[in-house]
Amino acid sequence: SVPNDMGFCPTMIRQGTDLVVPDAEADPRFRDDPAVAGPHAIRACVSIPIRDEDDLIVGSICVLDVVPREFSDETIAALRDVADQARELLAARLSGFRRESDEARYRGAFLTWPEGFAMLEPVRENGAIRDFRIDHINDLGARMSGGTVESLTDTSLDDAPAGELREPLSSLYRRVAETGEAVDGESVFDRGAVAR
Repeated sequence: SVPNDMGFCPTMIRQGTDLVVPDAEADPRFRDDPAVAGPHAIRACVSIPIRDEDDLIVGSICVLDVVPREFSDETIAALRDVADQARELLAARLSGFRRESDEARYRGAFLTWPEGFAMLEPVRENGAIRDFRIDHINDLGARMSGGTVESLTDTSLDDAPAGELREPLSSLYRRVAETGEAVDGESVFDRGAVAR
């Protein structure tokens, strides 16, 4: 166990920049460090911070050696590149967690929406919209379409038992998917027809 104020990484974090130690045994900051004075006998270290999107240090890329050595500018630049890649991967992962959290909240609101509601994904063939896949549908939307949430999720709109609603829905979604235009479904067919 190394005290929190000792060690290469805590020092790098405190100073907030790259840490390059060519000879740890000769460096008064590290000569009594258990990693240097103990059985591991670390003699050289370079530690590059990994920062998050708020520029806080969340980790490091660290290279250790058991013999004293100078680290070239090229080696340090390569390690900085690795730290930048790690930062990008962490940011992407964090973004994925946030997206999953947002999607879970959205799905919860979506499933309890007081009106029939479905999310459709266009199915394209040679660039043209051929059909729509029901990505999510709430209970009322499923009942209005003559099915259940389980039977309709991940099915094609053409295969859904939507009866007389199939063509107006398909036309509406095709128009939205092709133009990006926001469309109120109630303007395409009246609420009474949808509520059946």
